[in-house]
Amino acid sequence: TYNRELLFGRALKHPHLPIFYDSFTDQDHWYLVVQYIDGPTLETYVQQKPSQRLALWEVLDIGIQICDVLTYLHTRRPPVIFRGIKPDNIMRSSNGSVYLVDFGIARHFRPGQRRDTQLLGSPGYAAPEQYGSSQTDERSDIYSLGATLQMLLSGKNPLDDTASHPLSAASYLPQGVEQLLEHMQAQLPEERPANAQEVRTAIENLAREHRISSLIPSMQQVEPGAERQQSNRGVTPVYSSGMQSAQIMSPLPPISPPPSVPPRRKRLSAPLWITAGLLGAALLCVFGTMILPSHHNDAPPRPSIASKQEIFMGVNDGGAAPVLDPALAASTQDQQVMTMLYAGLTTVDSRNAVEPGLAQSWSSQANTNGGLDWTFRLRPNLKFSDGHPLTSTDVAFSIDRAFSSPTSEYAYLAQYFKDGNARLKGNPKTLVGDSLLTPDPSTLIIKTTNQGVFLPTMMSTYCFLVVNKGLVDKYGKDFTKHLDEGGSSGLFKQASSIQPNGMDLALNPSYYGGQSRLGKVFVRYYKDERTERADYRAGRLSMMEAPDYDSLTSEEQSNRVVTSLAGINYLQMNYLVKPFDNIKIRQAFALALDKSAIMDGAFKAGSLATNHIIPEGQPGYNASLTGPGGTTTPHGDPAAAKKLLAQGMQEEGIQSIEKFPAITFTYNSWNIVSSQDEMKLIQQQWTSTLGITVKMEDTLGKPLNDRINGSVNNPHGLQLWFNGWNVDYPDPQNWTTLQFTKGSVWNSGNYGQNGSTNAKAQQQVQADLLKADALQDPQQRLVAYQQAEQQLINDVAWLPISQNNRAELVKPNVRGYQIDEGGYATPDVMQQMFIIAQENS
Repeated sequence: TYNRELLFGRALKHPHLPIFYDSFTDQDHWYLVVQYIDGPTLETYVQQKPSQRLALWEVLDIGIQICDVLTYLHTRRPPVIFRGIKPDNIMRSSNGSVYLVDFGIARHFRPGQRRDTQLLGSPGYAAPEQYGSSQTDERSDIYSLGATLQMLLSGKNPLDDTASHPLSAASYLPQGVEQLLEHMQAQLPEERPANAQEVRTAIENLAREHRISSLIPSMQQVEPGAERQQSNRGVTPVYSSGMQSAQIMSPLPPISPPPSVPPRRKRLSAPLWITAGLLGAALLCVFGTMILPSHHNDAPPRPSIASKQEIFMGVNDGGAAPVLDPALAASTQDQQVMTMLYAGLTTVDSRNAVEPGLAQSWSSQANTNGGLDWTFRLRPNLKFSDGHPLTSTDVAFSIDRAFSSPTSEYAYLAQYFKDGNARLKGNPKTLVGDSLLTPDPSTLIIKTTNQGVFLPTMMSTYCFLVVNKGLVDKYGKDFTKHLDEGGSSGLFKQASSIQPNGMDLALNPSYYGGQSRLGKVFVRYYKDERTERADYRAGRLSMMEAPDYDSLTSEEQSNRVVTSLAGINYLQMNYLVKPFDNIKIRQAFALALDKSAIMDGAFKAGSLATNHIIPEGQPGYNASLTGPGGTTTPHGDPAAAKKLLAQGMQEEGIQSIEKFPAITFTYNSWNIVSSQDEMKLIQQQWTSTLGITVKMEDTLGKPLNDRINGSVNNPHGLQLWFNGWNVDYPDPQNWTTLQFTKGSVWNSGNYGQNGSTNAKAQQQVQADLLKADALQDPQQRLVAYQQAEQQLINDVAWLPISQNNRAELVKPNVRGYQIDEGGYATPDVMQQMFIIAQENS
């Protein structure tokens, strides 16, 4: 049970799952640290009702929320089957949000397996196949959800004969509800709804048909400034027709140290959860504990909170000067420091949910130029770390700085601002007063060039973090040397002037989002891994990027934490350079590669082989996406590759392999052995499967960006190259429209703008992406991007190879630390971290 909870807790992130923070052990106990949920289980919640049952609208709201999390679980790779849905495993918070808890009997679905290895489940709620007739799948969870909804409506246990017909217990139920519940609880899996999304749609249709959708928070559309009657869940912007708004999130409860464990406990016959997330008993303020059966009656005290709440963070940029200016290009580690020092209009939490930052709300309306006017309302009484007011003037100034030069790191985002591209050329000299308006100190208006609804998410990009205009005016580009004078808008401030070996950060008392348990963060800069590692081993660093796996000691291996990142490594072929204007030849090169074998051969603990453009973990990720020709794995299809190559050569009039056009594969290995091995394996697989010998061009550390960018609309540009993309902001637009539409600086493969036979179809995909940008319905929008992504993969617009990961060494006394898919710890994580006393770690 503990291992299952640990496995799924670390891997799964969803708004209706408790956040997993950490795990640790002592001599007699195993602990899990999870999110505090302020509320009871549905079992208890129903019992507290005088009628012992819930109203229809509330049950449908719960059903929609559980369908959402089931859709997420069932679309993982491999699918996660919960197997334990029942009222006692669903918690309801005080604002109406529900959380699926207790993964103790969850399992991964295994294609081809006849039945589950272990027969587990709760009588009355478990589907018949959970007792051994066949393997459980997503339809098993649908059965259990049906039984749960029936219990909530009737107040009767499913084993009670009178509960089998909910209408008998609640005659006010409208037509259709009983039929849906019977459909969900059909004895044979094939007679139930196919998936949770189908159930969600059926619930929404019932609510609309009987005109109760306005009562259901999960279906509500909130107008700007309006308050939700039942639920103001706050972590996700709520969309309304023609407008958008975001409701400010309630502050986190104060963080307190876990209470002490009593010195004596009875031995337990089964694992006992005493977390806020699982039984609602012995609730801890933010963290909870799971205790497994004890081997002694005298349990040692729980690890205590350290008296000094401070961490030492290593930044290794090879000796390069630290970058603390958000307008400049920065490494991921420098971005980590900047997100601690500065805040933005919006922020992204550890689950990729966009939340209010300096702005407490926002709305949009169409303007006369075909775009949108976005109005952001700042929180009241915002201040920099020196106490001076932070106003819309500072925000507008900071946004404009990102476009001060056509060579700026994020200059390509200027296209979304009215006159943004002209700003890059110096006319106008600033967007402030043009597309960035400040009618009063607490209001910022941004004028955009299109109808895209992704702007609030885009504003979480680090280049838009807010700096102190007064400090920049005083010191110019050297303002980062004087941040200790009051330049911080984020969770931390610079405690003293920066030193060659690092900088000290302390809590910013003016930060809008409350305080962190951490009192100080010591950032230490390193030129080489050897010195950084020596400090980590000596206890002078709390965390660092992990060295090569083979070089780690056994203790370091136990401290190693690996996180999947939102970064895709891919091959790109130029549609304007033969023979890659032929779709079948492109598909042949794609299907000739066994990406898993390449990853295994080049990296001991390497990246995840993938067919995806939108990475796993990002909004819009499509678990059902297939590779070219319908391949469902990253192993390729050599037979199909050979057939497609022959067909493509015939279409191009290429008589034989000997007369095949010369292919040059350009890449930058940075003189890293594993990267060189990866490229060689790709070359070898093309040779062995297609019989084509590809010429290799390794730039050996010399950047390729100028040559790649120079391939846009260039038939004499690069032919075939290796590249990568790391997320700017967690929206599918960042992976699709930005990469492949006409005029995009990143469309270096010239998708859509070429003379191939399917160019018109590609242009339709480009048009569909622009339409998806503007869709107001979040679900419709994601589906539109997923459909476009599938076509991009079929056309081999990119040839994805792998999804990145990052390995770190984290000292065992550091609790609650995790990085997001962008590669750094988000502010909500930094607020929830704490340190336990070293002697008990």
